[in-house]
Amino acid sequence: MMLRSTLATLSLCFSMASAKADSVKLTFDSLASSDTYGQVTLDLPFDVEIKALDLKKVFALYVGKSVGESVGDGPSITGRYALTQGNLVFTPKYPPEPGMSYTAIFNASLFSKQVGQNHSAFKQPLYQLTRFIEPEQPYTAGEVLKVYPQADILPQNVLRFYVYFSQPMSFDNPYQYLSIINQNNEVVSDAFVEFREGLWDENRMRLTVFIHPGRIKRGVGPNVKQGPVFQPHQHYQLKVDKTFKDLAGTKLKQDFYKPFTITAPQYQKLDPKSWQFKLPAINSLQNLVIHPTRLLDPVLTQRMVTMVNSQTGAMVPADIQLSVVGDKLLIEPELPWSAGDYRIQFDSKLEDLSGNTPAWAFDSETPIKPVSGSASEYSISFSL
Repeated sequence: MMLRSTLATLSLCFSMASAKADSVKLTFDSLASSDTYGQVTLDLPFDVEIKALDLKKVFALYVGKSVGESVGDGPSITGRYALTQGNLVFTPKYPPEPGMSYTAIFNASLFSKQVGQNHSAFKQPLYQLTRFIEPEQPYTAGEVLKVYPQADILPQNVLRFYVYFSQPMSFDNPYQYLSIINQNNEVVSDAFVEFREGLWDENRMRLTVFIHPGRIKRGVGPNVKQGPVFQPHQHYQLKVDKTFKDLAGTKLKQDFYKPFTITAPQYQKLDPKSWQFKLPAINSLQNLVIHPTRLLDPVLTQRMVTMVNSQTGAMVPADIQLSVVGDKLLIEPELPWSAGDYRIQFDSKLEDLSGNTPAWAFDSETPIKPVSGSASEYSISFSL
């Protein structure tokens, strides 16, 4: 493996009334073979008492980070702090990943407040050091791997899409690279609700894209003025433009298109008790197959469906997934099925593609409040 950058250092000089001229140094060890690989060191010209500081707020390491953002604007990397030879050292719990950029941030302004002294000699309130970790293999351009939902026919009031990338993406505004194109090859304006930097998973490889709910809900301003984003029986494409860059600054290999056709909207609550299912054989590892009456949200389903033993109340370990299209809920046990009574429990926040849950409908002509249901109301029971 080729090893490139050894030690990246940013020096920021200043003088203090109580100390001779000295420098603040942020260093990041990016040499993979080093015993201190990934460590960030903050060298200050005076002693620091760790107990007096809320360290995660004044000195932290992030995956990427936009210049100008302060500590606390999003989750930092987990790790431990220590004083080493008078320097404050942060060691990440896991070593940096090749092909990704990291930013160390020292918030001098907040530091001064926490120690109760106004270190006016700091030249700026915030110091940053960003370094890109060279990939072990020749770097290749990223691509869109898939978009959920994967079904070709979607309801008019579909609420969200999930876009999966092959590698972590940049902190650019993602919406400038996304568009909905109608069957006349025209871009649908104001199709998305935009969040600062987008809604990403922790690895910046899955982007959640919301269709503007104001254009989905009937009687709401944007819906009245502009109409729905989608029209039934028409064809559309979700486009991801190839100019979207990853964290390394490399553009995608090619444009990506997710084609789909729109059908009638879905306005009713989910009703799990009406769903049909196919039982597995005892002593087998066959899937329990449940057929929801509509397509479910593929991401929420994985954490909002559980299986318990009805007699003991104990959780039954199982892998719970939707089929590729999303029309089947597949429950595969970790151990062979045994005779007994079981219950599949659905969280009241489980959603279909239109945001409807077992507790309430996302869009109703008569506004209703979510209602709390019992465990039995949001479950399916069966016996083997």
